[in-house]
Amino acid sequence: MTSGADHHLRRLVEKAASLDEAVSRLGKRNSHELGLGITKKREYSTPTGKVKLPTYGPALSALSEAVCQPVQAFDEKNSQGCWGILLGAPGAVIQMPQLTSDELARQGLDVGATDISKLRQLALIAVIRPSREWDDSQALTQERLGGIGLLTLAPDDHGPGARMAWLRTRWANTTREFVSFLEPIYARAGYLDRPVKPRVAVVIDQNFAGGDPRTTINSLRATAAVCGLRVEGFVRDASTHQNVLNSLTKEPHGHLITLGSGAGMDAVQATFRKTPAGAVAGRISDVSENSPLESLRERFTKIAGVSAALQPVLEPPHGFLTMPITPVDCLHDGAFVYVRSSETDLWWTKDLDRHGGAVFKTYTKINNRLEFQADRDAQGDIVTKKRKGDTRRVIPLHTLNPCNRLATNTESHVRVPHPDA
Repeated sequence: MTSGADHHLRRLVEKAASLDEAVSRLGKRNSHELGLGITKKREYSTPTGKVKLPTYGPALSALSEAVCQPVQAFDEKNSQGCWGILLGAPGAVIQMPQLTSDELARQGLDVGATDISKLRQLALIAVIRPSREWDDSQALTQERLGGIGLLTLAPDDHGPGARMAWLRTRWANTTREFVSFLEPIYARAGYLDRPVKPRVAVVIDQNFAGGDPRTTINSLRATAAVCGLRVEGFVRDASTHQNVLNSLTKEPHGHLITLGSGAGMDAVQATFRKTPAGAVAGRISDVSENSPLESLRERFTKIAGVSAALQPVLEPPHGFLTMPITPVDCLHDGAFVYVRSSETDLWWTKDLDRHGGAVFKTYTKINNRLEFQADRDAQGDIVTKKRKGDTRRVIPLHTLNPCNRLATNTESHVRVPHPDA
């Protein structure tokens, strides 16, 4: 099995393949026997060696039949381009563990008399960019597509290739659906307990009306793995309240999400905001529209830096970064604007020095001043290796004036030029 270091959601959307380029490769000479613009000797690298895409016999016939199916509402050429990307240029290839009869039944895979112990299965994962994502006004015009293919191969006892092949695919236009498809794959591949950063603390009130808190927390581990995060869950009630506060104080969690309301959860949020590692404190008060897991999945993908439409949230076509907050108050001194986050009560501003990867600065309001709290990168995570001697450590409130039009000026004030633009 692979380590999964490069398979998290943000990396997959950043490596999105161009559908136009895939279509342009269709029919090229000296390509694979499947066609689809795939290179002649396509093989996948895995920790246990290279795996070849079948080139002959029943295995090739089975794949040829599978890729004749249209992909969602695409026409024939664009469907072929999608298949060419998924099989020929996936963004990630994951070697799956040894198949069992139960797992084959769950996948609906009938392998006949084939020896199960000899089967190999790969997960091929791709995100596909349409021909034109943005119009002249920088509005999104075409959706991206996420594809997941489980390629199962039975080796040929008389040659280096595969005797038979089976391909099961799923396609998704939304991040939520794509993540839900990836979760069981990452769970099977052993990615749930990777020591990755950032860590996310999820605190659920015992009385939260959204099902069993412990079941929700356990289900989140797969979502976190897909997003390249690590989740630590807490169930808060009167008996565990102080232990939860102590854990948030001692352990370096980058983000906090709370489910539930009341004075106890307010104290949890307040404690987290005082920790030096705290970046984003999200709050889910009820589940009137979504289940807890769906709501948390949306929060996790936002932390991972991916929009609901499989787009990086940094919006590279615009050349701007957006502060990862919901602004509610705005102050300025004529040169800098300070915007208060509704989620954390931290005050955010631009960091024009850009040392050490910092894009934003955050401040805590203490009495009659704003005191520097942290330097942060584009995702809102704390930057620890910042050059010393930074200015604007303490901002007296009497030097600041209210912004005149919060509803209109935050659009420009919470967006800053992309460092690579």
